[in-house]
Amino acid sequence: MLLAVRGPGEASRRAVRSRGVTSQGDFHAVIVHGEANRATAGRSFRVTSGLRTSAATTTPTKGEDAKEMTSHVVLMKPRPDLSPTDRLALVEAFEQAIREVPTVRGVRIGRRTRHGAGYEQFAPDSADYLIAIDFDDLAGLQAYLRHPAHETLGARFNQSISSALVYDFEVGGVETLTTLV
Repeated sequence: MLLAVRGPGEASRRAVRSRGVTSQGDFHAVIVHGEANRATAGRSFRVTSGLRTSAATTTPTKGEDAKEMTSHVVLMKPRPDLSPTDRLALVEAFEQAIREVPTVRGVRIGRRTRHGAGYEQFAPDSADYLIAIDFDDLAGLQAYLRHPAHETLGARFNQSISSALVYDFEVGGVETLTTLV
């Protein structure tokens, strides 16, 4: 399976069947069937609130045993003058990276939502999109960062953004809150 993110009116160039489509503002997230490869074979994904998550890495709710993992979190704002061709090239580089790197366990993508909450007035206007990539552990993240497909993605990413924040987190269930206090 593969996540394809397309701008309005852009069709996937792959000959694939759509499994689910969710609207995300200016983008559409499409979960599609493709040829299985070592990174996607045997994994199941589901659409939850317009996001693609791996069933294996979705954090269980309160009361369940939560599997700890490492999440690579990218908050980004594309350049306003980014052409449709360059936008598509960024998406394709991302698709290639998550398809080729076997340590990727789940991907979540979202568009910033503004709904009038008080904190919104204090938040800098530096991110329109969230990308969270989940790994079993730090070694999996490091393998992703060293992979040639990520190198290609990084070069395309740096050319495409006006601002970005990138963080890595060790995450778990609600029981990990005790480590914050």
